[in-house]
Parts: sequence; C-alpha cells; structure tokens
Amino acid sequence: MTAKKIRKLTGVSKRAQQHIHKNFRNYGTVVKKPLVAGQRHLLTGLEITFIKGCLKQQPDMYFSELQQELKETYHVITSISTIC
Repeated sequence: MTAKKIRKLTGVSKRAQQHIHKNFRNYGTVVKKPLVAGQRHLLTGLEITFIKGCLKQQPDMYFSELQQELKETYHVITSISTIC
C-alpha cells in the first residue's frame, strides 16, 4: 500500500505520517519512548495510607512525629517536605 493511500484511509497529514514512520523505525513503536521513565515515588501507597491513618487518629500531629512514626514502623527515613 502506498503512503498516499494510507494517509487517505487514516486521515493523517503527510507530516504526521512521516513522524509516525520515523518513530516506528527508531523505536519499534509509533509512540516515542520517554528518555527517563520518571522518578520513583518516595513513599509507597501503604506508607501514604499509614500517614493518612495517623492524621485521622491525631489531626494535630506534627510532621516530625509523622517522620518518626514512619521510621519506627516502616524503617523509612524521609524529609519533612516529602511528608508535606
């Protein structure tokens, strides 16, 4: 099938078709892969749920107290800015 026929059937522009073809040629997929997959989360879902539970039981808890609870319960050392 020709490139022109593919554009007519799919409704994409010539430039979009070239871009898609280039990505497929370079990456083996039509979607360009990100250079970096992103940072991993500093806290797991379980640890975040733990923080929420602590605050639900004691809403006036200091961040430093949350920090200490995380350290004692999950052996996680984190900054206060991460908890905020």
